[in-house]
Amino acid sequence: MVVFARPRSAGGLRLGITATRKAGGAVLRNRARRRVREIFRRWAATAPDAGVDLVVNISARAARAPFAALSGELTALLARAVAAVVK
Repeated sequence: MVVFARPRSAGGLRLGITATRKAGGAVLRNRARRRVREIFRRWAATAPDAGVDLVVNISARAARAPFAALSGELTALLARAVAAVVK
């Protein structure tokens, strides 16, 4: 996965998700999006309230990963991305 972060003037966190056909069929891509949304929802409850837009690009490997592995990797990436923007 790749996470892009960009500061925004309004507070709060926003999430965008992209998954190309390389990540798999429609069912697999939609499942990956749902998982990313759920991981983001859980992470955002404890995350700092910063004005940041986040975009997650889902890779084929991430789309097929178990939820626990995906959760661990994505929470670390989200935290690093927000920390880099908020400095």
